Amino acid sequence: MRNGLWMKGLVLGIILLCVDVSIVPSFSGKVQESKNLFTLDQIDQQQTYLTCYYGSYDMLFAQSFIPQLNSLTRIKLVTYRDIQGGSPYNLNVSIRSNLNGTDLTSLTVLSQNIPVEETWFEFNFTDIQTTPGYTYYIIWDTLDGSDGDDYIGWGMGEDSNPYPSGTAWVKLQSGWDTFTFDNCDFCFITYGNPGGNQAPSADFTWIPPSPYPGLTISFDASASQDSDGTITMYEWDWNNDGVYDESHTTPTVTHSWSNVGNYPVTVKVTDDDGAIDTETKTVTVIENQPPSAPTIDGPASGKIKVQHNYTLNALDPNGHDVYYYVDWGDTTNSGWVGPFASGVDIIINHTWTKKGTYIVTAKAKDTYGLEGPTATLEVSMPTSYNIPLYWFMARLLEKFPNAFPILRHLLKY
Repeated sequence: MRNGLWMKGLVLGIILLCVDVSIVPSFSGKVQESKNLFTLDQIDQQQTYLTCYYGSYDMLFAQSFIPQLNSLTRIKLVTYRDIQGGSPYNLNVSIRSNLNGTDLTSLTVLSQNIPVEETWFEFNFTDIQTTPGYTYYIIWDTLDGSDGDDYIGWGMGEDSNPYPSGTAWVKLQSGWDTFTFDNCDFCFITYGNPGGNQAPSADFTWIPPSPYPGLTISFDASASQDSDGTITMYEWDWNNDGVYDESHTTPTVTHSWSNVGNYPVTVKVTDDDGAIDTETKTVTVIENQPPSAPTIDGPASGKIKVQHNYTLNALDPNGHDVYYYVDWGDTTNSGWVGPFASGVDIIINHTWTKKGTYIVTAKAKDTYGLEGPTATLEVSMPTSYNIPLYWFMARLLEKFPNAFPILRHLLKY
């Protein structure tokens, strides 16, 4: 008995052995009862994290996986046999595209051919064609056993969801169900041949990046690629229920949500040979917020009839583009200019024609018309000359108010 610890499960005779270890594959214990059509293959999908074993003489287990290659040539499973005595019985391992469907390929071995020590045991199937991106199932069947026979354990990783693209299954009297423990997967490695059609790669973006309720959002899956063909169909799941709500032959589509929240969106792309791929991203819908008051950077004094440049910068919390409006304080304004990217410096200029002190007022709005607070800057025209000569002349004119009329005129004193 492995480590002296076999625990009978609570459901229909499941046997559980906890080992609390993550192992690296060691490829021993090969069974070769069929011949591959392909001579070269490579690892496609795998889950190698091991914490315990599950075994039974009267149950079916399954592990789902999503291949990315267009063929399956063999698999390896972490196995372990606990010697209980009695007659050897058959272990049948097969591949299905549906839990209740027919076997696409299968291999049967006697329990006595399974090593007692834990090992990666190879099942070298007759090769089958697979569709990349579709779900398949490894079926573990020991239903022809009887009480007292050897138990064969299938290694499993618990609690950490080690293979996010699939899950572990068990067949109860009521039918197939996900495993008793959440976030667990059986240990497996699948192999396939890279020849033939390659699956497409799905990807998408959306704008604006942080939309608000009721806003029409533009989705674009044109970043999806197919290395050996073309993508012929784009399907969209808006509510994370596994059902695709829209399908289009072009990569762009629009959608909106009425409420604030996080919404997982999935796009499925299909290529011209029927292979698929999916990509899921979360769109966060938030309340629309106005841009910040813009910063105003530029000269606070200058000369009339000379152009002065001012740098504005406003940040929009939703990432929307922004427009700017500047009131120059001399009964003129810039009007709304833009749009510009949020948080990016823009330069706007103005020329004052009369001397005086002006209050420059600037504000920003997003592309949906929501205005933010204003910012101000005091600007003096012309520049004040705070120099000793000017001070001396001012004092002189004060002392002799009726003298120097031409100089008084020039200094506007």
